[in-house]
Amino acid sequence: MSLADYINHKPVIHTERLCIRPMCAKDIPALYEWMPDKSIYKYWGKDPGKTDKRPELLFEKAEKATKSFHLGIEENSSAKIIGELWVYLIENDRMATVAIRLASSLQGKGYGTEALSAITRFCFEHTELRRLQA
Repeated sequence: MSLADYINHKPVIHTERLCIRPMCAKDIPALYEWMPDKSIYKYWGKDPGKTDKRPELLFEKAEKATKSFHLGIEENSSAKIIGELWVYLIENDRMATVAIRLASSLQGKGYGTEALSAITRFCFEHTELRRLQA
């Protein structure tokens, strides 16, 4: 498979504790629990934006067809989105940037490592990407 196979249908990746999947409007209440928290933006490179403060805005426009991934990190035990993963700035279908952020209350529990390991494995095994940078 290639990145082009995921332009319209984003992947769903299961791990022991997580489901990494596209987010939808039903996730808005869970997003409100952690997205406005300024502490998770310390290393994000910017302060919370409009969609971070009002997550419902993420779902008002139709999603553009793109090779990039913007996926939610769902905790299996709570069925809530606890973070998000981005695979973006794809260059020549060979390298991309990965970004992650998690609810501050769930940091330090290995969820980030589990999610990043899963998306890395997915990218290297199911797409032509050969280099990821964070």
